[in-house]
Amino acid sequence: GGAATGVIYLASKLSWKRRLLLFCLLVIIAVANIFWIYKKLPGTEIFDKNITHQLNNIPLVTPHREIIWGFAKLKIQDSLPLFGHGVDMSPRIEGAKGPILWTNENIKNVEFIPSHPHNSLLEIILDTGFLGMAAIILFLLYWVYWLIGRIHEKRMQGLLLTWVVCYFLATGFSSFSIWSFWWQIAFVSVYGLAWHIGNYKIQESR
Repeated sequence: GGAATGVIYLASKLSWKRRLLLFCLLVIIAVANIFWIYKKLPGTEIFDKNITHQLNNIPLVTPHREIIWGFAKLKIQDSLPLFGHGVDMSPRIEGAKGPILWTNENIKNVEFIPSHPHNSLLEIILDTGFLGMAAIILFLLYWVYWLIGRIHEKRMQGLLLTWVVCYFLATGFSSFSIWSFWWQIAFVSVYGLAWHIGNYKIQESR
């Protein structure tokens, strides 16, 4: 979250041409990272009872999460969803409840997708399809454009809002469901708090 905020702040200081170059560079890096992770995710071997010996391919990602993402990857490959299965429907798709055949007998009844895929990108594609993913990407690009303008106009407020947005997005890509009501309420609350704190700091400095 902090790194992304720094990049957006840097972009606000650059000319339009340099912003475009920075944007293209970031897109290339993001796509390369997504492709690398995608290739590292397990495939049909997730149905093997000895799967635990074939994991730990992605740094800082637990074996169970690798299996969750691998299962989501298989479902996306199988159906190539244009419209998706429906909002918050990923844990209800065929086979999502498993159970996973762990080698460890102390771990039983573990599901392929327990409540959500623990990855916003995979969740959005599964639930809303590629059209939904495209719409959300366009919205996020506009939001970044607006945040850059906000930093120009009200630097403190713009930076606070940017940090909140980047933190929640980064967390969502590895932990919480984007459709969770409590998560959305938390985001709106913290975003509103950042907005008012930023306004207060502006008024205080005058």
